[in-house]
Amino acid sequence: MSDMPMELVEDVELELPSVGVQALEEISAAEAVHSVEELIARGKQRGMITQEEILQLVPQIEENVDKLGEIYEALASAGIMIEDGLVEEDAFTIEFENEPMVVLDDGLDFGDNGVGDTVRMYLHEIGRVPLLSGDQEYRLAKQIEQGAKAQAKLKKQADLSSVEREAIERAILIAEDARHHLAEANLRLVVSVAKKYMNRGLSLMDLVQEGNMGLLRAVEKFDYRKGYKFSTYATWWIRQAITRAIADQARTIRIPVHMVETINRLTKVSRHLAQELDREPSMLELALECRITSILPDNQRLQLQLNPAAIDPDCKEVYDPYLALMLAQASEKVAAIMEQADEANPLFLRINECRDLLKPQLRRNPTSQELALECHVPEILAEELRIRLQCGPAALVATCKQHDPLLRQALERAANKVRDIHKAALEPVSLETPVGQEEDSNLGDFIEDSKIEAPSDAATNQMLKEAVEQVLDQLSERERLVIKLRYGLQINEDERRQLSAVSSKPRENELALENGRHNTLEDVGKIFDVTRERIRQIEVKALRKLRHPKLGKKLRDYLE
Repeated sequence: MSDMPMELVEDVELELPSVGVQALEEISAAEAVHSVEELIARGKQRGMITQEEILQLVPQIEENVDKLGEIYEALASAGIMIEDGLVEEDAFTIEFENEPMVVLDDGLDFGDNGVGDTVRMYLHEIGRVPLLSGDQEYRLAKQIEQGAKAQAKLKKQADLSSVEREAIERAILIAEDARHHLAEANLRLVVSVAKKYMNRGLSLMDLVQEGNMGLLRAVEKFDYRKGYKFSTYATWWIRQAITRAIADQARTIRIPVHMVETINRLTKVSRHLAQELDREPSMLELALECRITSILPDNQRLQLQLNPAAIDPDCKEVYDPYLALMLAQASEKVAAIMEQADEANPLFLRINECRDLLKPQLRRNPTSQELALECHVPEILAEELRIRLQCGPAALVATCKQHDPLLRQALERAANKVRDIHKAALEPVSLETPVGQEEDSNLGDFIEDSKIEAPSDAATNQMLKEAVEQVLDQLSERERLVIKLRYGLQINEDERRQLSAVSSKPRENELALENGRHNTLEDVGKIFDVTRERIRQIEVKALRKLRHPKLGKKLRDYLE
């Protein structure tokens, strides 16, 4: 196994085509071999491995069929059974909370909208086609291959005899019938895969249709010489077609593959923390626990977890050499147990299971210290000590009292990234969505229009305008117009005509008559054909009148 050449992608690209996003990083060949060894170890522990777990190790299966065959040979030599079961949740499909997976069975109620009848008719039709045995799959696949060769020969050689041409055409027809037969016999496989993706944004029939397209692709690509069942190979193509359709069609705004993975991991971490804390976790807590390098680098995350005083200058934790010694002894116990690798030892099985859980989170092999803290085995580390270490990791760091503002800033940036990811996961809602039991109104009817003035404010402003007009009516005509021009008050049509009549250049003064414009003394003087000093005197006289207590009383209530 160590010599097996293999390039694995960190997250198998089963669904979402990357458009304008970074390509997924590839795992090194050494890590790929280690992943296969882990798969074998997990199979020995459970006694079986599912087809889904195998397919997750091999990206671009049409280009890596040989590598898939090597994995099957390694599992067979280890005596591990391979089951056809599928993993219920897909790592590349966003998990919607409070939406349970729907299992399709004979008792499923499709409702009375006509869709259920369509599904039942389809299931009835595909159920009439018998399943194929391994020998039948082999024969049909061989006929398909012979038909492809005959098709290629027909294109290359034009000077064929009538007998040869007839034989080639007959082989092509047989291959076409074989394609139809192989596809029709596996339509139930498409339904069994498609039902696991219900409530993800597409109807069941849409999912089945997309899965059927993947099935046809599998029929064309299947290599019967590899020795494994057609359903094993077709499952990958069906899942790929369905998940691509979900990614491209289910959401109004498409989310790239790396963001989907991040959202899923944050969702799982959020649920885990909510159970532990009995409340919704904060963005800071999610940033620390999600173990996503793009949000918070591992070195900074470890510094923050081991050194809480770095972001909290008031931290009262002190170095505890006893706890440090206990953890060191527990780490030595874990290392010794893992070195012995005694499968009869329940502690080894527990630590190995914990290691399998931690490795995907850390993106590396966990240390003995991390295993000692996470395995929850009292024989290795007392529960009381483990809780003290997890709640107060600064007890292991003698220099934990050093406040680091840069780490604090890094954590805040990580929290902002988590917040942005939560926003990206939100589904847009149409403003035309019906609201209420009668559905006689739309969501848009209840959204405030910030550009429109509130009714109460509009009424208050109208009353203020009327009160100002009443006060200005106590002034002479010229004084009233000067005040309005100087302070940008509204000028009605009658006043505009009066100003045009007294002005010698009405067209040049149109700009000064705009409502809301504060004019200078010189501008107002040009309108009345007087000096700016005369306008100042008129303004001072008018303001003196407006300061009279009797007039000021009418406007005092609007000052609040």
